[in-house]
Amino acid sequence: LWNGPTWPFTNSTVLMGLANAVRRTTHQNSRALLQKLFADLLTRYTMMCFRDGNLADPIIYEHYNPETGKPISQEEDYFHSTWIDLIVSYVAGIVPLSDGQVAFNPIVCGLESFSLQGVRVASHVIDVEFDRTNGYRAKIDGRLASQQRC
Repeated sequence: LWNGPTWPFTNSTVLMGLANAVRRTTHQNSRALLQKLFADLLTRYTMMCFRDGNLADPIIYEHYNPETGKPISQEEDYFHSTWIDLIVSYVAGIVPLSDGQVAFNPIVCGLESFSLQGVRVASHVIDVEFDRTNGYRAKIDGRLASQQRC
């Protein structure tokens, strides 16, 4: 087992593995447990991206204490695109297909709401919105393509 510092990229790799397990698991209880693990770890990782949890002060360091989540290096702005990949691919559920089409497979994360607009995939523009009242809605080029109650 690893007992050293944690790196943001490693957190993303673990989260991608959890998200893929959520998508592949057919057993409801296992899926619910994996979804909760994904949501909890994503929330903790996301809060690491902000100084002292202040959403108005984004910053990310190279290394963190794995037990406290506090930075242990001076290397600031060590941001990897993998965090954004987690949000686009798993939270918003945007899945580009090899034929230029787009599928939608969001993972429920316990958020109150989110909106992701103007994502370009091949020749399409994707907009995704979620709120607890109306559920999940995804549009391709302005037309409703997916709607789910979550």
